[in-house]
Amino acid sequence: MGKKEFISADRFYNAFVTEWETSVASGIFGIGHNPYQNLPAWTDLMLSPGQFLQRVMDRLSSLELPLLYRNQWYTVDALYVSGENLFPKKGEYPSSLQVLIEHEHGEDLEEEMWKLIHWRAPLKVIIGYDWSEIEKTTDARRSWAANKVTKLLKMLQTVNDSFLENPDTEYLFLMGRRFEAEPLSWTAFAVKSPSEGTPVVNTWGRSGINFTASTSHRPSPPTSITQGIEAPTILTRGEAAPPHEFQ
Repeated sequence: MGKKEFISADRFYNAFVTEWETSVASGIFGIGHNPYQNLPAWTDLMLSPGQFLQRVMDRLSSLELPLLYRNQWYTVDALYVSGENLFPKKGEYPSSLQVLIEHEHGEDLEEEMWKLIHWRAPLKVIIGYDWSEIEKTTDARRSWAANKVTKLLKMLQTVNDSFLENPDTEYLFLMGRRFEAEPLSWTAFAVKSPSEGTPVVNTWGRSGINFTASTSHRPSPPTSITQGIEAPTILTRGEAAPPHEFQ
């Protein structure tokens, strides 16, 4: 039996950024667009079938790992699923949950983290929103994202002390800026669920680069605080196969 294929944090990040660039270029997420102008509309653009996170999935789906997009299953905002349907009599019960995604406008990311810690999947993603640079008028706001990720990782460690998660499980925290004159920029923090000791955090996009229609670069390989994971693989839409329905 060959090695099973999973979606890694760096692959997801690159597909996310590539689709973000495409969406900005097409005007879906343009200058002045931010989550707090119209929260329901932004949530729809991010989560609804056919919208942004499904298009990210389309870049990751392949003949070797066909993915299906589902949202609002058992209170999880978005899921990339694959495999066989284990109980077709009652609907869809996929054998593999490849990616679990929680999208949160507010500050209480701990609720989403608790949920994801207790679900089983190779990759778990939280999308949240940091203060914009102009709003970082206090130390608390300037350090909010880093402090929040630290707190989420402490939650993970505490639960792992009780019952250890598969050490190959990855967590990815994507932080956008709240209000920007330009299209949102993103910072990513990635970590593997540790078997022991302190989680190893990889940070991408530290410089706050805006991935806009005018930029021609792609994200650089992860810069590791203590050790790295493999360099990102850039996927293009031409490499992604359409999602397959359950047999």
